[in-house]
Amino acid sequence: MNKFFRIGMITAICSGWLLYYPYIIFNKTFDAALHLPFHLCSLMEIAVLYACLKNNTKVLEIIAYPLVIGPALALSFPTGTFDLGGWHTAYFIYYHALLITSGVYIILKKRFSFSRSAIWKAALFIFAGDCVAVWVNMLTGGNYMFIGDPVVYPAIVYYPLLFVLVWVFLAGFHFLVAGADAVVRLRQKQNLAQ
Repeated sequence: MNKFFRIGMITAICSGWLLYYPYIIFNKTFDAALHLPFHLCSLMEIAVLYACLKNNTKVLEIIAYPLVIGPALALSFPTGTFDLGGWHTAYFIYYHALLITSGVYIILKKRFSFSRSAIWKAALFIFAGDCVAVWVNMLTGGNYMFIGDPVVYPAIVYYPLLFVLVWVFLAGFHFLVAGADAVVRLRQKQNLAQ
């Protein structure tokens, strides 16, 4: 990984945490059902920090697709801490932008070269987060990973729909990346032919 990217991301993530969490604790707005790091994006933020600290691109490669898809959806349909306004909203936008930056960085670093196994690895990361979130939701009454309280009722429709959408988004994004990879390879061949 590029040293500038690593140090920048470590600094940006830690700075965000050091500004946001003391703010919500001192202002007595901290709520365990809302502010613990068990949403997909929070888990990915921890994974990005770990990857940058350890200079481990494999971790970023595993979560590359969710790093772009998850925050893009969160910014497109903001909820949770975003709705609290002020610093909550600013931090929400800030850390989701960091995640998208990380995802785009690793996709560009690999020059769009991902195999279909990227879909499975990303899905396993998401479903592992779901397994943790189930327990955290039971303990806190939260809605981490949006599995504690179905957004669309009835639950018999919501959970299978959520499962299918994870696969559809990951597969769709993979085909988008594969298409970009094909364009890059075609341009390289054209440049070599000249």
